[in-house]
Amino acid sequence: MYDGEYLTWAKDGFAGYIMHHTGKFSITGHRGILLPKEACKNVDLGYLKYVLEPIFRRRKKGREGDFGKNEYTTLNSAMINALKDPVPIPVGEDGAFDLARQKELADSYRQIHHIKQQLICKVQELLEIRVLPE
Repeated sequence: MYDGEYLTWAKDGFAGYIMHHTGKFSITGHRGILLPKEACKNVDLGYLKYVLEPIFRRRKKGREGDFGKNEYTTLNSAMINALKDPVPIPVGEDGAFDLARQKELADSYRQIHHIKQQLICKVQELLEIRVLPE
């Protein structure tokens, strides 16, 4: 059981997808948890989710089906520890992490994600339309 704000990632199956938790939650061995260090106290985890997820997804290993669809992929803790990808975090004029800018960017990422989901639903609806012969 955890209580607080954390990021977890899928280690198996749909490896690399990240969930942002706030409040109480529990995880299984199929999820990894990112525990923020003291140096990251001015980093918005909502922002970090959107920045880290593509990095994690690019580093997953395993089988993919047609059109990049997951069949079974993995991204374990050792693979995460081996990552060397830079993580872009906005910095203010004073050189400190710019928390306000991170929150603004996270909100933009959420809006884009929501619009993408709406478009996907609309395309699926359109694909289900059948025209009957006359």
